[in-house]
Amino acid sequence: MSNELIVSGVKDLETGLDLSIKSRDSAQDLLKPDSTLLTTVDRSTMEGKSKIVRGLGTADKQIQDLLNIDFQVNDILCHDVSLVEPTTGEVTESVRMVFFLGDDTTMSCCSKGIYRSLKIIIANYGLPSPTSPYYLKIKVITTRQGRTTYNLITLPAPTAPEAGKKGGK
Repeated sequence: MSNELIVSGVKDLETGLDLSIKSRDSAQDLLKPDSTLLTTVDRSTMEGKSKIVRGLGTADKQIQDLLNIDFQVNDILCHDVSLVEPTTGEVTESVRMVFFLGDDTTMSCCSKGIYRSLKIIIANYGLPSPTSPYYLKIKVITTRQGRTTYNLITLPAPTAPEAGKKGGK
């Protein structure tokens, strides 16, 4: 089963601009503040704004690319999406999370398990930043019903010799 991704409900909290992608966009949509976007990326610079645009596009990596690998997260970007099941047309609202990794690549997902883990990590550690990144690993979980989900596991910060390494190991 594959899901088609329709980006909707994306609002830049700083400017209030609607960044949703719809089947019929109009020029007036650019001025309507009716959706949400959460990011730790610095929006005050052109570099940061470019990073946000890159994060809203296709990610460099998927969950499967980082399974059981230690990786560093410098920034995050989260926005609402609608997932469409192609055979039934059923629409499920979700949150797409984009992780800006230490090696300057991105990983995105809409996993409920990753979302729940991220909420707990933010509550305990605060938001990540390039000066205070998260060090994480993705763990595969099989539920009692036999479904596969994922959790984020926090790792201790690397020691001095490892601190200079960028991204996943």
